[in-house]
Parts: sequence; structure tokens; C-alpha cells
Amino acid sequence: MKRIALVVNTLSSGGAERVAANLSRELSGSYDVDIVLNDSVNISYPYAGEIIAVGMPPDKDRSGSAYQIAALIRRTALLRRLKREKKYAAVLSFSDNTNLSNILSGSKYGKTIISIRYSLTGKELSEGRKDFLRRAVLRICCRFADSVVCCSGEIRDQIDRAHYCSKDKLEVIYNGISKVQSIEKSGRERSLNNKSRIITIGRLSEQKAQWHLLFALRELTDRGLRAELIILGEGKLRQQLEKLSRALGVDGSVSMPGWIEHPESFMRSANVAAFTSTFEGFSNAIAECLSYGIPCVSTDHTTGARELLAPDTRPQDKISDHIEYARYGILVPVCSGGIDETISSGDDTGTCREASFEEKLLADALQEILTDTDLSERYRKAGEDRAKQLSWEAAAEQWAEIIER
Repeated sequence: MKRIALVVNTLSSGGAERVAANLSRELSGSYDVDIVLNDSVNISYPYAGEIIAVGMPPDKDRSGSAYQIAALIRRTALLRRLKREKKYAAVLSFSDNTNLSNILSGSKYGKTIISIRYSLTGKELSEGRKDFLRRAVLRICCRFADSVVCCSGEIRDQIDRAHYCSKDKLEVIYNGISKVQSIEKSGRERSLNNKSRIITIGRLSEQKAQWHLLFALRELTDRGLRAELIILGEGKLRQQLEKLSRALGVDGSVSMPGWIEHPESFMRSANVAAFTSTFEGFSNAIAECLSYGIPCVSTDHTTGARELLAPDTRPQDKISDHIEYARYGILVPVCSGGIDETISSGDDTGTCREASFEEKLLADALQEILTDTDLSERYRKAGEDRAKQLSWEAAAEQWAEIIER
């Protein structure tokens, strides 16, 4: 069989990393697969193929510039040697750093296929020097890659409008999801303390903006609705979110169990999934919740949510002042107000601001799902239908077509 390589930083966490792991399993029946990682110590996602480690120390700060530069140099040298020795049919990479190594190591011995998984207009590309460097790297990678795979149509259009590469290089492949998980309705109704359960999944970060859900939960509580919020994920905002939940008086209805490798038990008892991101590339979490038949409410953030929940609409249809009952889920405006604006004193008894207009709309949407059984059932069925269109088998076939082209 032909041999391919997937290049990713790690298989321990992250959306791009999950994509690489799942893709290795789907493509292993047609190709011999190598997976090039920074280190092979921490691997959480199931995969298929041979792990080849760059040799980076696993206990270092991965986000630091020194680590990233060292990893880039080592990975590029390793890829140059592997490409020469193994004659890969294609090398697929899944992040800025790995994309650059893929390009710098050359395309003489096989195709270079890079993957873009974030919006050019999102806050992930911040202002200033970081923005300039990241855009410069992205422009170089797009220009010299054989193919550029985007995880959403809007990202493809952004790169095309920026003239980073010729349009015929650009491809769109949505992240695949597992088969639809059948959940009995009775299982979804089981919840602690007879409360309706709201679930959200994602890093505890400014991008995911989970603090808006805390304000929405307080709104629901003030309206007399018994609900609890489960936040699955880990990150730098944990202490601030915990402090805010206490200040809002909802800490008894909030659970933050951290990153869960197998969240099926939480999925099976969720009444609704809610997402408050300010931007995404493609929301794996929304897609996975759809596959479990969980009704989804999401902010209409830059790329991702609209394409998943309202695929018949356009990016410019983005909402700012109302709730949109889309085909496969509910969209609400991106919420205003940063987490640093939430508590007015230094302790947990500080006076919190009132919920913003957008947070109240979010609470309205959640209340409707939790109290209207017909609406909930409609979106449960619609979500399962949408999930069937996003299988890993279909995604792998698209990747294989690009490899063989």
C-alpha cells in the first residue's frame, strides 16, 4: 500500500488532534499511516498507524516560543529525512507549526497537504506582531502547499478573498463525527436533583466564553426554572469561572469535572447543549452533541456554527439582536461582556453586573428547549439527521480523493 504521514503536535487533546487521530483510523485500511508527534508520552485519542516522535521533552511548556521554535526545527529536519526515505504519497499537517514544517521540508518526494482550522477574522488572530507573523506563515504555507484543506466553507472564502493562494488549491472537508448515538428519551430525563441539565464542552478560555452561560443560568434560576450546568473542559479560566459562579449564587447548580476522555454518561443525561464561543474553525463539540441527539443552542460565531446548524444560509446572515430557529439547532447572537467585567469587588460576594441583552436571549433559547417538549424533540431528530451527513467515512473519502489527485 501507499504510505502517508499525518503531522500533528500531540494526540492528547484538541480538535485538530482529534481529527488527525480519527483520520488515521479511517485511512489505515487504504494506506500505511505514520503519525509524527512532538512526543509520544501522552496519547489519549485512539489511533491507527505508527507513531514517530520528534523528540521534544514532554514536560516543557508547549505554548512558549522556545518550545515552538525548537519543535519546528526538529520536526522539519525529521520530515525532510522521512520524506526522502519513505517516499510518502502525501504528508498531511494540521496546525500552523506543523504546516510550516511540512512546507519547509519540501514536496519533492510527495504531496504537501496543509489544513487550516481557524477563521482569519477571529480573535485567534490578534492584533499586532502575533497577527502579522501568523498571517505571514499562513500565506507562505498556502502558497507552496499542493492542497489547502479548510474545515469550513467560510474559512475557504476568507483565504480566497485574502489571495493567499490560487482558488483551485482550496478544498473544504468538514470534521467527521462518529455514528449517531441512539439515546433513549428516558435516559436524557435522568438528572441530578431533578434539574434539567445543560451541557457545554470546550477549553476554559476567552474563545469559548463559558461565563455567559453562568449569567444565563442565573436568569433561568431567577425565572423559577430548575436547571444545572455541566462544563466539560479544562483551562486557564477555571478559577475565574468558579469565583463567578459563587458570586452569581449558582455554584450549587454548576459542575466543572474537567476534561473527560469519554463523556458519554454526561451526553446521555443532557437535555440541551449550549455553546458561547466567539469564534471557531469547525465546532467538533456541536457536531458530537448532534450525533447524540442533543438539541443545540449556539452563538452565531465566526465560522462553524451557522454551517452546522443552518447550512442553507449564508455567513452574512449572521444575527445580532434576535434568536434564529435554524434547521438543525438554535442560533443566538455572540454575547457581549468580558469575564473581567463580571465581578465588581475582589471577593466572591462582589456585586455582579446584570445579564447582558445577548445573555438574556441565550437564557430565552435555553428556556424554550427545556420547557417545550415538541421543540426539543424536533431538534433532537433534526440533529441526528445532520449528524448522519457528517460521518468520518465521508470525510476520509474526501481526504483520499485529494491524496490521489
